[in-house]
Amino acid sequence: MSAAGAEPDQGSHARDRSRWRALASSPWVALALVLALACLAYGRTLSYEVLGHDAWALVDAARIGSWRELAAPFHEPFMDGRFGVAYFRPIQSVFYALDYALSGLDPHGYQISGLLAFLACCTALYLLARRCLGGSAAALPALVAALGFVLYAGHWEVIPMLERRHEMLAGSFAAFALFAQLSPARLALGRPSWIAGLLAFGAMGSKEAGAIVAPIAFVCAVAYSGAGAGRVRRVVIACVPFFCATLLFTALRVNAIGGVGGERWDQPLTLANMLDVVEKTLLPQPDFRV
Repeated sequence: MSAAGAEPDQGSHARDRSRWRALASSPWVALALVLALACLAYGRTLSYEVLGHDAWALVDAARIGSWRELAAPFHEPFMDGRFGVAYFRPIQSVFYALDYALSGLDPHGYQISGLLAFLACCTALYLLARRCLGGSAAALPALVAALGFVLYAGHWEVIPMLERRHEMLAGSFAAFALFAQLSPARLALGRPSWIAGLLAFGAMGSKEAGAIVAPIAFVCAVAYSGAGAGRVRRVVIACVPFFCATLLFTALRVNAIGGVGGERWDQPLTLANMLDVVEKTLLPQPDFRV
């Protein structure tokens, strides 16, 4: 083969390699892989009944029969105060009401929404990991982090359980809020992300633990706002939406339940108890050890 004939072949191979590299580094291809694996791993939950000892009680308390009742979750205790602990979870109640409006008492509809909530959580985690680790340069580490999250066996205790829906809602809202806050262009310009604040409110309104998104947002703002003049100003501006969301949620919570509310930690704060909490957090359940 002549040199003139070899050059087009080499150029074609180079273009093919470049095309494959671009495809491999595409966030959408990696995200599609993550979501496909999640559906493959947990798709069987779509055939489950509604699980959880108080699932239907949650749905019954969240039903919205008129436009006037639409605002009720934002000024009343969780489950109309029927729960033994004073909770305030308006976003969780709204999602239960939406489930009932779309599915009635059909278990299949609730399992579809549960799997969709998990897929949203996987999406948020992958996008946040990719942004935190360096964008396209960190495509593989972000993919590994997302796949590790998908394959964590403890999700079997959450996805099919209607009463655990708040776990995925709070996680999704929090991760999306941090993703919106950490936009490089927005941080460089020193502009607040009010969408991030709205998402942070969603995390807090889904579960009380969602309030941790505010201090995490501060740490992220300090870490990613860059050095040089104006850094303090950029950090403060990046955290303002989270501060406002926390104030709004706290005001609504105090108005609804008359105080801070929530559960009390009745166990003594010993090393053994703290290690027990860590074990239950990290060890997938049920415990198969003999």
